[in-house]
Amino acid sequence: MDQEGQESLAVGQEVGILFNPTELFLARDLQGEISIRNRFEGEIVAVEKGDVLSKITLKCGTAQLISIITTASAERLGCDIGQPMTALLKTNELLFDLNPNHE
Repeated sequence: MDQEGQESLAVGQEVGILFNPTELFLARDLQGEISIRNRFEGEIVAVEKGDVLSKITLKCGTAQLISIITTASAERLGCDIGQPMTALLKTNELLFDLNPNHE
C-alpha cells in the first residue's frame, strides 16, 4: 500500500484493464503516427448493428475487447467477422483492476 492507502502496482504483477466501450476507438489499415499509444491488434469476432450504435467485439490475443461505435462508422470501416482491426485506447481512459481473477 502507498501512503494514501491505495494498493500499488509491482513490476510483473498481473492486472486487468477496465474502460468504457465507447472510449475504445477502432482503425483499419492504420499507418503513420498517432498520439494514442495503447494499440491492440485483433480480429473482429462479433458484430451487433443497431440503428444508431453498433457493438464490435475483437479478439486480441487471449483477450476480447468490446467497442461501441456508430453504425455509420462500423459500415465505413467494413466491420465484418474476420476483419483485422486495430483498437486504440487513450491512457486517461484506463482503470487498472488489481485483482483480475477476483479472488
